[in-house]
Amino acid sequence: GKEEVKIESDSPYSCVEFLPAQDSLLVASTTAGNLFLYDIVTGEETLKFDVPDNVSGIYSVACHETNPLVVAACDNNELCFFDPTTGVCEHAMTAHGDVVTSVSFDSSGLYL
Repeated sequence: GKEEVKIESDSPYSCVEFLPAQDSLLVASTTAGNLFLYDIVTGEETLKFDVPDNVSGIYSVACHETNPLVVAACDNNELCFFDPTTGVCEHAMTAHGDVVTSVSFDSSGLYL
């Protein structure tokens, strides 16, 4: 049979999403505001994203199908845009006057 790989965190996971360009990589956010990239074959953390200090929780993540882009819906009413190769937050913007709890790209990848 297949060997089981466990991926653990100090706080509960709030969202997981496969990175489309590399199906063995998984982006996972936590209720404590952390964002990680894991290799699901080895179970190893390959990257910890540089989440802005004013974020204390992440509700949802979306990975773009063709571009190196991960978007996180954060508890501070912002959307944070990350480069999944470096983990750097390239841009943050206020999404709404209220908390955004879910984020996704449309099938064309043009709209968030």
